[in-house]
Amino acid sequence: MITKQALSQILGVEDDAELAREFGFILALPDQVAEEIERYADPEHDDVNVLLQWEGPVKRALDQCWAFTSSIQGPQSHFSKADIVALQACSPILSRARIEPRIEQETLDSLRQSVNEFYEEVIDATGLPPELLSFLLDQLDLIRRALREYAVRGAEALNEALDQSVGALWRHARAGDLGTAAPEAGSPLGRFNRILVQIAAITGVAAGILALPGQVQEAQGVIQEWVSDTSTSETSAGEGDPSEGSSTSSN
Repeated sequence: MITKQALSQILGVEDDAELAREFGFILALPDQVAEEIERYADPEHDDVNVLLQWEGPVKRALDQCWAFTSSIQGPQSHFSKADIVALQACSPILSRARIEPRIEQETLDSLRQSVNEFYEEVIDATGLPPELLSFLLDQLDLIRRALREYAVRGAEALNEALDQSVGALWRHARAGDLGTAAPEAGSPLGRFNRILVQIAAITGVAAGILALPGQVQEAQGVIQEWVSDTSTSETSAGEGDPSEGSSTSSN
């Protein structure tokens, strides 16, 4: 198998442009890992030189991967099992440092399923205003790509998609492209808002958004208001009209 085919399968990409983008993130990983290991390793218990023995071999392997038409055996020949063991030994140190939240695979799968199902429903929907349709598809594409990139970029990819979507929501809402009324719980925009809140919850950035510039605070307020409105609507629908219940009992 050639390198291009192997990487495409591993990363789950669908075209060359996407492969090139994600491979760029992979090329940056060795330096990122080495920097964090040097920062967070315990000098009394961790031998940084041993922990980073994989760095040179892995970088040489990635350099050879640039030739996407070469055999996958070529890059693999640059590193040994000992290098892989050393790389794996870096994981506990990075985990202890809590550089980013750890998201369970089940949680990711649930989010991915929700996003993909909603994406297909939006595509098949009829009667959506063109501006709303374009907005939803563009933002859902960003989130789907972030989910694909999670294996390489971690929570950073989801945080980036969240930042972009919240910013786009604020911009389009201010322009009046998405309507002015709070969306109903089952409406397309209401469901999209819930996906944003779900991403914020699993990446642990919901509270941090409040520290961002005023425009984003305003967008967060819009999201929270909509979620509150839709939650109230769902509760009211489930409980029914209390006056009707009283009338029935009196009869």
